[in-house]
Amino acid sequence: MVIRKILPERFLFIKAYAKENKATLNDVLLAAYIRSLHKALKINHISLPCPIDLRRYLPNKRSEGICNLTSNIICDIGSDIGDTYKETLLKVRESMNAEKDSFSCLNGPFMLEMLFSMLPYKKAKQIVSKIFNNPPIAMTNIGIIHKNNLMFDGLNIKDTFISGSIKYKPYFQIAITTFDNKITLSVNFCGTENDRIKIIEFLSIFDNELPY
Repeated sequence: MVIRKILPERFLFIKAYAKENKATLNDVLLAAYIRSLHKALKINHISLPCPIDLRRYLPNKRSEGICNLTSNIICDIGSDIGDTYKETLLKVRESMNAEKDSFSCLNGPFMLEMLFSMLPYKKAKQIVSKIFNNPPIAMTNIGIIHKNNLMFDGLNIKDTFISGSIKYKPYFQIAITTFDNKITLSVNFCGTENDRIKIIEFLSIFDNELPY
């Protein structure tokens, strides 16, 4: 596991920068991720899946059971990412706004429902394994961990974060959580010491791409 912290003063600046540009914090992070991948991998066209909470479509935004109510929307700004960070951010903002206004994130769950209701389980599973693949590169913003949800008798919680899943080559994911105005970037990866060094360097590039 490799982690990198963004401290409160910088975090508040990034939040203000996002608001000034009518973007979300997620847009700001995605723009930095795209530019970092462009620098590290020397490729222009990077399409990033972003998990979205499907409870937004339910009455009162609540579900009755414990289940994985997530799907993906795709941030794809094409091969021209822009010369500056702000140009990239504006392209990301436009792409994400369009995705949020559509119902594309419901296509996957709808297809699963259709397949498993119309076909035998074994056949449906074979089809799903062919058409649903884990993306090789992803970012998941797990969100805010609220201090009032971490109440332990006599103890003051100084810091915490939630990490993402463990990835193996060629998969790579950054997980992001926010606690007490601090951002934690974390990468869980099964690899070599050289891989760990490369991930540390990549998170440094990511941090430096964010506005400051």
